[in-house]
Amino acid sequence: MSITDIKGNITSANDRFCEVSGYTRQELLGQNHRIVKSDKHPPEFFREMWLTISKGDTWNGEMKNKAKDGSAYWVDATIVPFKDPDGKITQYVAVRTDISRVKFAEQRLKKANNDIATRTEELEKKHAELIKLNKSLKEAETTALSAAQAKSEFLANMSHEIRTPLNGILGFADLLRGNADASSESERQDWLNTIHNSGQHLLRLVNNILDLSKIEAGQMEVERIPCSPHLIVSEAVSVLRPRAKEKGIALELNFDGQLPAMIESDPTRLKQMLMNIVGNAIKFTNEGGVHVVARIINTGDKPMFAVDVIDTGVGIPKRRLDAIFAPFVQADNSMSRKFGGTGLGLAISKRIAHALGGKLSVCSDEGGGSTFTFVVETGSLEGVELIDGQAAEALIHREPSPVVNQNPTLKGRVLIVDDGDTNRRLISLVLDRAGIETANAENGQTAVEMATTDSFDAILMDVQMPIMDGYTATKTLRKRGVKIPIIALTANAMKGEEDKCLKAGFSEYLTKPIVTGQLMKTLSEALSNRAGSEMPPPPEDHSVIPSTLPTDDPDFREIVEEFVERLSQQIEAIQRAREADDLDEVARLAHWLRGAGGMAGYSVFTDPAARLELLANEGKLEQFESLIDDLVDLAGRVVVDSADACQETSP
Repeated sequence: MSITDIKGNITSANDRFCEVSGYTRQELLGQNHRIVKSDKHPPEFFREMWLTISKGDTWNGEMKNKAKDGSAYWVDATIVPFKDPDGKITQYVAVRTDISRVKFAEQRLKKANNDIATRTEELEKKHAELIKLNKSLKEAETTALSAAQAKSEFLANMSHEIRTPLNGILGFADLLRGNADASSESERQDWLNTIHNSGQHLLRLVNNILDLSKIEAGQMEVERIPCSPHLIVSEAVSVLRPRAKEKGIALELNFDGQLPAMIESDPTRLKQMLMNIVGNAIKFTNEGGVHVVARIINTGDKPMFAVDVIDTGVGIPKRRLDAIFAPFVQADNSMSRKFGGTGLGLAISKRIAHALGGKLSVCSDEGGGSTFTFVVETGSLEGVELIDGQAAEALIHREPSPVVNQNPTLKGRVLIVDDGDTNRRLISLVLDRAGIETANAENGQTAVEMATTDSFDAILMDVQMPIMDGYTATKTLRKRGVKIPIIALTANAMKGEEDKCLKAGFSEYLTKPIVTGQLMKTLSEALSNRAGSEMPPPPEDHSVIPSTLPTDDPDFREIVEEFVERLSQQIEAIQRAREADDLDEVARLAHWLRGAGGMAGYSVFTDPAARLELLANEGKLEQFESLIDDLVDLAGRVVVDSADACQETSP
């Protein structure tokens, strides 16, 4: 208990107050109660207390105080005002009860409750996370089971798809080995055709797997060059028409309205997509036929090139419509399925369509046929001529005009470097029959020794060999001053391989299995360039090059004349850019020539312009000048049509 005057100064304090507060009576007397004030209560708390007692009313409340040693204690305080006979307040008497144990117990209980609430909340979160994790695990398990099933089905189907052509190759090869003399020429030719067709089928299968690998790895690149949609669609249909004829079904092509003469896209990927989709339609159609319709869509912000492939085949169950675009999946994935195939074509096609700025979709009813539709970006069509179906037919069926001296006689000596005996024998046989003298090396080290001690006009170099690989061998030969063409032969068709070969010093790049025609074309160009670098320049009056477009049509002639008129300016611009070492400008101009030349019917510019663009982008100056010289030479031989060629060559 304590007594204070009307100002709140302590005038009396009992022993218990001293004991609880820790102050002596002498320390308390004359002091204000602020001596035991804590920071617990706000100023409003004390204003309300003084307002009550100053009016003569009794105040009661719980209060947290601070002892002399700084420790806190709680009291239940009652303050009573005392008055004189006139009713004037003379002093205040405060009676306090120590309730520290209760308050601290309450605080501990509150903290415990808060801890429990927090822990409960954490447990609830953990529980929710466990539920979510459990759901994810179940989904992952379902996905893993589906993936395992798909993998098993794929391996089974792939085994079948690979073994089928292998069976044809090995089986008929054994027949030729054991019964060649006993069989007729027609039988042997039929067996050889089967071996060749089986090999082509196997190569397509491997290419599909490689394509998918590139796509999944984000390595598929697409071009955006001028190309004719009429030609692309027509060529794909033309290639597949015999397959439809064999099945006794129709394969029709229609152009719905006018199509642009040229669009900006990737002709190779477009044709690949068409071959996949139309080939699928033929495979799954036994009666009726397949109808291909090409059209332009102008409803969106930009024009799109669209192709519908409509068949009267078996159709697709609705539950399988989305799944058929997944890799290794078909509408019927059972072991007893009626139709073959790996289930890669549609997966690749969908990704190609997406890469070309469009999409691939399907509408189908089981037993009622299917309609596959793809759309791709065309690029700007401003100023591009529109061609109707009749004009397109004239363009499509026109035979290319002959170009003089396209296949020069092959002469020279070639070193074949490959660790595979079969590959060396095969290439040697092909080159020997073409009149080329050959020598063989089975690894890069032997090739380096032979090429630096003997004379060769070109080298065909495998890149993956024991002892010394082709990259190392080529770099070594270049460091030793060997400047003859070195052509890479590699089974690696993945992105970046060609650039890697050119950076190593190779002149050209060919993939295995070797296509004889491509090998001879590449080697012919290499030997011709080699001969040209060692002989006096040929006469300027030689082999003119007319356009392959129907220049008797005024519209097509106008396109060709515009290209020919601009060609000399662009060639001069390439030369000026080279002199200024502006390789970016050289690459840009070469890219234009690469696309515009083919568009105007001068495909002879495509390969050298593409090589020049690549070398300019890589900053690789080797063969740079010779390529520009080749383009200058080609430009000097260009004429609009065959009639012009005759006029120029007449006396």
